[in-house]
Amino acid sequence: MPSMNKRSRRTKPKQTKRKANHDTSVYHSMDWRKHSKQYRLDNPKCVGCGGQSRCVDHIIPVRIGGSFWDIRNHQALCNGCHAKKSSDESRDIYITSVKNIDQELIPHRGSSWKCN
Repeated sequence: MPSMNKRSRRTKPKQTKRKANHDTSVYHSMDWRKHSKQYRLDNPKCVGCGGQSRCVDHIIPVRIGGSFWDIRNHQALCNGCHAKKSSDESRDIYITSVKNIDQELIPHRGSSWKCN
């Protein structure tokens, strides 16, 4: 009987995919893609650094109750500033908010996140 080498007998640890607390499928919808593209055409500069915007960010994260479609909760960011903002969010740094007519959170007086 041929012997198996040690490497082939080892089992790899099962990697689990991080699961979001909210439904992310809407980010892949045609409606969101069209909206995102148009928003970036209307707002070509990153609000954090002034570079070219690459994504539309929710100022108040949807997972904590921020409005998904209300444009007052949107801002254009470059990839670097979006990564920095996402890192800040993991430390619970949020902007003050109010509720819109649908009882969803939007930024107070149109404030936006700024890259430091």
